[in-house]
Amino acid sequence: MAADVQEDLRPTPAASVPVLRFGLSEPGDKVHRLVLAAGQVLHIGRASNSAVVVEDGSVSAQHVELTASVEGSPQHQQLSLWARDRSRNGTGVIAAAAATSKRETRRLSSEAAEELLDGAELLLPLRLKPGQKEGAGTKRFRFVVQLNDSFEKEQLPTLLPATAAAAASN
Repeated sequence: MAADVQEDLRPTPAASVPVLRFGLSEPGDKVHRLVLAAGQVLHIGRASNSAVVVEDGSVSAQHVELTASVEGSPQHQQLSLWARDRSRNGTGVIAAAAATSKRETRRLSSEAAEELLDGAELLLPLRLKPGQKEGAGTKRFRFVVQLNDSFEKEQLPTLLPATAAAAASN
């Protein structure tokens, strides 16, 4: 069964700006392919301009903020993915399996961005309304971070808007 792939078609940064290509997968083979440049901010949330739109009243308009940071020399730049909670109901994060032996859900910080490693999971929202239980008409949304090389190799060609394609060819 082929994965349901959604692409972020925002203009791609110029070739000289380092970019991080990554995926956020949901249960049921839905994958959001995203491109994030250092210094750029993307959101997961209810707002229509979010990179990943979640249409649910328990999710804030800009629930999670995603950023990329660059480390290393200009010849060997490493990009990493960072997330910060921007919501009222909180965001859960489960560390990547290799990072820890325990896979416990904890609250993502709203004060400072935290690095997300390949395989980490984001859970939106963390807190349900009083008296609500998951499954009783409520839903938590789970996104698994895909940063590894195998994701890059599996990707279909990225489609660029006409303006970004023209800029990339110059």
